[in-house]
Amino acid sequence: MVRQVWVIFFLTVFTLACIPASAYAQQNAEQFAMHLQLLNRTPATRNPQFKTWQNIMDARVLDGNRQLVGSLEDLKIDENGSVSELVSEISWVGDKNEIVKHPIGETTFLSGKNFFEVPLSVNADNRVTSPEALAAIAPAAGGGKLYSFKAMKGAQVLNTGGNWVGIVKDLLIDDEMRAVQALVLEDVPGARRYTEIAIPFDTEHISVNTRYDRIEFRLNPAAAKAVTDFARDSR
Repeated sequence: MVRQVWVIFFLTVFTLACIPASAYAQQNAEQFAMHLQLLNRTPATRNPQFKTWQNIMDARVLDGNRQLVGSLEDLKIDENGSVSELVSEISWVGDKNEIVKHPIGETTFLSGKNFFEVPLSVNADNRVTSPEALAAIAPAAGGGKLYSFKAMKGAQVLNTGGNWVGIVKDLLIDDEMRAVQALVLEDVPGARRYTEIAIPFDTEHISVNTRYDRIEFRLNPAAAKAVTDFARDSR
């Protein structure tokens, strides 16, 4: 009798614990699908709230006196999509160009003019002396990995089972240069009306991985289904 009571007790607790989790997952999936719809009401790449991959890669670098000293080489992105480091090519007077990195917190992004302002004094910690520093995947100072923003363009997007969802044609970062907000995909199965589909960069549904030293993105089943359903229903 006592054993039966304990079995009923544990089954009840397990059931009560699972129901909210399931409802929460469904709510998140619905929010992802709703955000997907909103992103694609107008071409996301024309949204003034975002900077496109090309906008960002065209950025120039200024010193503290607002003098032009170089150009953007890359951004380093963590696994949550946040911008972590700025990698720039600095032109020194009477010297060769030098690749330099700064934590994003040490820089100022001047959105209206598409400039980054960085400290001009460069110490040994900032100087990039090895090719690994510009690799697609690099270790982060606080652990984990940092990923090359430049290398994310053209990356494959798959579901967790390894099935094709699309390829990254563009990436969108918020106007304050804090984090990746969306991936713009092409070659999505079933897409006709939308040759490009913007999907929200939500780490509950999207993860960035590496395969053979190349970046790829994985969507969980709910997100992958939302993208393919949107492509099919929008024909």
